[in-house]
Amino acid sequence: MARGYYLRFILIAAACFVFSSPSVRAQLPPRLERCLPYPTFAQETKEVHGGNEENWESGPRHPRITITSVGFPGQTALSKQAQEQLVREFMRSRQPYYDSDAKSLLDEFLEVGVTGTLRDGGYFHAKAEGEADLLSADALERRYSFTVRIAAGPQYRLGSIRFTTVADPPSATIFAPTRLRTLIPMRQGDVFNISRVLQGLESITRLYQSFGHLDATVEPDTLVRDDSRVIDLVFRIDEQKQFRIGKITVVSPNPRVKTILDTQLEKGQIFNPRVIGQFLRRYKSILPSDASERDVSMSKNVKDGTVDITFDFWACPLAQNLSLRAFCFKFAKTVGLPESSQSKLI
Repeated sequence: MARGYYLRFILIAAACFVFSSPSVRAQLPPRLERCLPYPTFAQETKEVHGGNEENWESGPRHPRITITSVGFPGQTALSKQAQEQLVREFMRSRQPYYDSDAKSLLDEFLEVGVTGTLRDGGYFHAKAEGEADLLSADALERRYSFTVRIAAGPQYRLGSIRFTTVADPPSATIFAPTRLRTLIPMRQGDVFNISRVLQGLESITRLYQSFGHLDATVEPDTLVRDDSRVIDLVFRIDEQKQFRIGKITVVSPNPRVKTILDTQLEKGQIFNPRVIGQFLRRYKSILPSDASERDVSMSKNVKDGTVDITFDFWACPLAQNLSLRAFCFKFAKTVGLPESSQSKLI
């Protein structure tokens, strides 16, 4: 047994020496990459160019587009205040803007800003069209004014809400409908609001995930009753398999981290991904100052219904060759060297 252990130790040490080429050293885990006293070339490139390779290679290909004014002639179903807020928010978020013309910018404003606001106000069939008028142009800038025309249609209110599964035939959901109903932030008779429907959808999804149903999906169906201007909702839920915690690996120079995690997580218990964030926030005083969810990796086994979790909070090494240490550490874990011995190589 001892002979096999020392043989593995020697093989790892030899491998770390043989494979410490520049190509291997370039592959750093996120934690050790953040430990480097200088940024990598990729990090410098991303920081300087904002991650936009097109801008890095060729810069803006078109003149800057500036929107000088937006007009809403005719009946709009939007108050003057709502119009001004829409324009103000859009100007702040989308200027300066570079493209061949202003059409894509106008389409975005009509769909996301105008139509989205109307549908949140119960105008479920609302449509918006517009024109972009070129006012002036030169090599650096094109100035436009937008004209928006709205066909709001009738205003709808919320009717009934039902919950069902996607099974054939549909079956009852694992959570009581009364519980799911509390997650929809609208009451019957309220103005029908698309954004609040989506909020409810996200809340239902989080509830399922907190009970291990990591792949659960929720799809809302609308049943529009034009005669009474009411919309009924049916949430169809694909509940999927429930996942439990599988293997837990903790790598940290502070033994308290593993002790605490052993009390927080137990193999076989239902996996709630929110526990990860709660742990990071509650025990940040004993973790590295830059610890985050990037230091936690999860591997899902769909067949077994388990999730293996690795917490890698290894402190920044003192030696200069951080990448070699990273390689040795990963190699040691691969061949199964005990954690108590891994630090001798790193």
